[in-house]
Amino acid sequence: DEDSEVDPDYVPGTEESQDSLEYRSETETEIGVISEKSEEYLALVETTKEPADNHRGLVQEYFASFKIAQLGIRLADSGLAILESPLSLVSASSKVQYVRRHLRVVRRAGEKL
Repeated sequence: DEDSEVDPDYVPGTEESQDSLEYRSETETEIGVISEKSEEYLALVETTKEPADNHRGLVQEYFASFKIAQLGIRLADSGLAILESPLSLVSASSKVQYVRRHLRVVRRAGEKL
């Protein structure tokens, strides 16, 4: 069978075909569009980050204004207070203090509403 024999004189061509040039051109165009869209997306994320944080704070305060939420926040704070001393041995108490501080801020803001 002649097709299965390897031609010792065969050298792959170094010239690019019209199809491969067209494919590369389309790919480069698509990459350019994608990078432009990702820059637009990053700009959108940066401009909406602050308003989203403000709305998140308002939602937290609103939910904290309910009596049941106040009770839950107090219980969570009490539980964290109990855990704070043993966790100070493994240097995780600063994170617990941060969470407790945040809970107190939310609880006080909820009490004002």
